[in-house]
Amino acid sequence: MTKKIDRQDWRAAVLGLGATVEEGIRNLDASHLQIALVLGERGDLVGTLTDGDIRRGLLRGVGLQDTVDGLINTDPLVVTPAVGQEAVRRMMVEHRIHE
Repeated sequence: MTKKIDRQDWRAAVLGLGATVEEGIRNLDASHLQIALVLGERGDLVGTLTDGDIRRGLLRGVGLQDTVDGLINTDPLVVTPAVGQEAVRRMMVEHRIHE
């Protein structure tokens, strides 16, 4: 079953570059999207942050007051609205991305 995400829902999942790990955890918990979009000063997408990224960082000794900057995926898979749903599903399977 696919959950339809309202066009505004993603805005709750936005973090600024320089946010702390604690802020990242709170953002992920509040947004319920399982991913945070990390934006730069000009509002450009710098990367993404997931629970797994935070977990791996904590295991490496990153603290809650450290920034998420070193934990983010700076090369996320991004598609435009023109890409059809079936093509997106194939990409998600190919790249092992869960809904």
